[in-house]
Amino acid sequence: MAYLYLILSGILFGGIVFGGKILMNMGASLFEVMLYPEILSLLVILYPARRDFKRFLKIPLKIIFLLMFSMLMINLGEFMPIILNIPVSLIVLILYLQPLWTILIEQFYFHKKQPKIDWILVAIMLIGMIILVNPFNDKQFSTPGIISSFLGGLGLSLWVFITRHLRLQGISIYGTFLATNIFSILPILFLFSLAELTYQNLTLRILSFDLPPLLCDAFIFYSMIIFTLPNLLLYKASVSISATTVGMVLLLEPVTAVILDVLFF
Repeated sequence: MAYLYLILSGILFGGIVFGGKILMNMGASLFEVMLYPEILSLLVILYPARRDFKRFLKIPLKIIFLLMFSMLMINLGEFMPIILNIPVSLIVLILYLQPLWTILIEQFYFHKKQPKIDWILVAIMLIGMIILVNPFNDKQFSTPGIISSFLGGLGLSLWVFITRHLRLQGISIYGTFLATNIFSILPILFLFSLAELTYQNLTLRILSFDLPPLLCDAFIFYSMIIFTLPNLLLYKASVSISATTVGMVLLLEPVTAVILDVLFF
């Protein structure tokens, strides 16, 4: 069942970047797309996660800072390139260099020798995605957007390791998700504060709680089905599957995202 949960998670995660682009096309700002799914999912899992509150106090500061860094990089890597007009297909292709980062971290940080088959599978998958997406086409893309996607891929790799570590420490899937919620929201709010101070006279909406009804409904659907459900499925599966394998199976996400991008954009 663990692999089934992981496969379903990878497929549903394919809607993250694509759904973010839809929300922005409907009028949502970058900060709203990064923040509201975190808040809505937090409200859903807060009660079942209550049993893990004491365990949160035992999470080392090193893990907390790494988790905050990884979640910030993921959010910026997934959504900032959208407003810089980088195609969804290219965003997910760069993000899902993640299995490569995962293998490198296991090989050189944890000194865990990786089987040759893992390297070969990652190479085949990455080459296949490049052929499938064909993203370059003599076009010039925003350098900050490309860099943020690369960092997002590194963030995804760290996220896989850290959330698996939390699960192995006995924290439930709800508690693990709550931890990622909290440590996503904090750096986003910090960035929002900086944006407010920097762009005080900007007429463009940065963050609003007065959204049109249709956009509210879209956020609820996105937050519950595209965001909350695959995260819980992943945390359920990751405790019994290695980080490298998790990273490779999650390559289903860019495949789904590319298909959606081709069909609708």
